[in-house]
Amino acid sequence: MAGYEDWSEGMRDLWDNNPGTEYIDGWEEAWAQDVFDRAFGHTAEEYDALGLTPDDVWAAREEFFDYMGMADDQFDWEAWRIEMGYE
Repeated sequence: MAGYEDWSEGMRDLWDNNPGTEYIDGWEEAWAQDVFDRAFGHTAEEYDALGLTPDDVWAAREEFFDYMGMADDQFDWEAWRIEMGYE
């Protein structure tokens, strides 16, 4: 999976604008970024190619939200849809 330095500017903005991301660093940040990438960094076709099911993706999203202590409605879904090319 790609890391922060490999993400587009839009994906980095999505990461940076989540509550709590500014408070983690080191291995914790690397792990959370990996979960974020798995949860939000790919289109449906890319997930299929990676062998990840919709349940796998939702599990990663729940893991990210739980870890960051945020509700899913705190995530900027509109910006994410635009970044992924869905809008």
